[in-house]
Amino acid sequence: MSNVHPFPVWQRVGQVGFDRPELMRILDLYGRMVQAGLWRDYAIDLGRDAAVFSAFRRTAERPEFRIEKRPALRHRQGEWALIGEAGTVLKRGHELGPVLAPVERRLLIDVVRRIARSELVRGAQPHSNCPPPGRNPRWPVPSTTRPATVPVTGCAS
Repeated sequence: MSNVHPFPVWQRVGQVGFDRPELMRILDLYGRMVQAGLWRDYAIDLGRDAAVFSAFRRTAERPEFRIEKRPALRHRQGEWALIGEAGTVLKRGHELGPVLAPVERRLLIDVVRRIARSELVRGAQPHSNCPPPGRNPRWPVPSTTRPATVPVTGCAS
């Protein structure tokens, strides 16, 4: 009865997670991608080694992009990684912003294409430097700085 046994100390299992500003940045991008119609679902996996945000085009398929935070790689390649659908690492870095840049660039390109398509459907007026409808897009534009054979960009042909 005089034996004193120490109380077992349970070590808390380390879990990697996203900080509030990181999660806000990721969810902001996710919301814009949902609004553009490119993503429909997401999943967050918090583990011992990594925290993973997965974005899906459709619910029942592999994630189109995974954003991983691995603190163990902080001093090497960077703790952030953008991983594509096939599992290839598309971008690594020490900060979240540059790692998300390829996804934001894709969103911007898709939005610009949708706007251009909707303007063509609505019959928007062409730019002032565009040739009249039915004319050759390489029509001679009076200019001393640009040769007449250079095509005019930004015109709906």
